[in-house]
Amino acid sequence: MPSVDANLPDDVLLGLRNCDGVNFRDDCEFKIVELVESPEGHQLFFQFLQDDNEVDPVLLPQFGPLAYPYVPVAVQLEVYDILQTFQSLKVDDFLSEAGTIALIQAPQIVIGGFQYHHGKIASFAVNEEIQQPSRINAAFPGLNSICSGQVICDLNLIFGNCIIVIRIHKF
Repeated sequence: MPSVDANLPDDVLLGLRNCDGVNFRDDCEFKIVELVESPEGHQLFFQFLQDDNEVDPVLLPQFGPLAYPYVPVAVQLEVYDILQTFQSLKVDDFLSEAGTIALIQAPQIVIGGFQYHHGKIASFAVNEEIQQPSRINAAFPGLNSICSGQVICDLNLIFGNCIIVIRIHKF
């Protein structure tokens, strides 16, 4: 089971709270910060990650309501495979144009999410691969069949003091 050791700094959380369109919920044990409808919140959060802050989140996708998921199960399994494949990679693995990455299939049941080293991979590289699969040496027929603009999933980045929710759309 993954463990969450890294916290987002209070100044980043305060900044996110003040962004237009951010749904900031702190009425429970964990703060939940939904950046789904906030370009300003996305920009602030991604800038924090860009500044070489080493935070290690756990990633857990959410595919919408159980009765009406955003995408079919086949696509959900492909998203899990991407999360499994990128989980062991480090920032240096993305700095070079080393070509494609071998697919590592995710287990059929994922409990607790995927532990990532470094928030840059957890947000930038994973988002891009889910939106437009290209680095992993696999076909991804489900993801590639989705129309541009369609919601694929909400990606929960779980830190020690909060959960950041980012919506991923197909390119």
